[in-house]
Amino acid sequence: ASCWYKRQVAAGLSGSAGVAFAATDGYGGVTPVANPAAAVNPFLATGDGGAGGQADDFPGPDVPFGMMQWGPDTTPDRPEGGGYYYGDSNISGFSLTHMSGPGCGAFGDVPILPTVGARPSNPSAVTEPFSHSAESASADYYSVSTGAGASAVKTELTETARSGIGRFTFPSGT
Repeated sequence: ASCWYKRQVAAGLSGSAGVAFAATDGYGGVTPVANPAAAVNPFLATGDGGAGGQADDFPGPDVPFGMMQWGPDTTPDRPEGGGYYYGDSNISGFSLTHMSGPGCGAFGDVPILPTVGARPSNPSAVTEPFSHSAESASADYYSVSTGAGASAVKTELTETARSGIGRFTFPSGT
């Protein structure tokens, strides 16, 4: 919930009674926004925060006051306790309990990482490469392809107020 609020404020949206506004001129004039969710930038605050320190946000879907915050965890520079750092190029899993700030300690976020091939001897050390060109996000949807070439897996995440849905599209073959 705090992540959703932060994204609205950072996108320049404010208002009361569920009405969002966006500034339209330099003199304080405002007009209503027809679709406030379209103005959300899910990648906002996913970097190092500059002079203000780490922001520790995540680009996954987030419903206001929702019970889940499903999104990617990156390595090697993600915040301690889970999370996403835009400068990273590997994903270690998609966990269920993100917040605006780092989440629980290792394995406390219930990570899921779809992979292709044999089960590794040390699953906690497995990561999959990704590129921001194969990643997209909106307020209610997140998608990324992990792996490379014939072993790429597409992950799509969305949420409702009390549940999350993930679709993992594996390459054809054995």
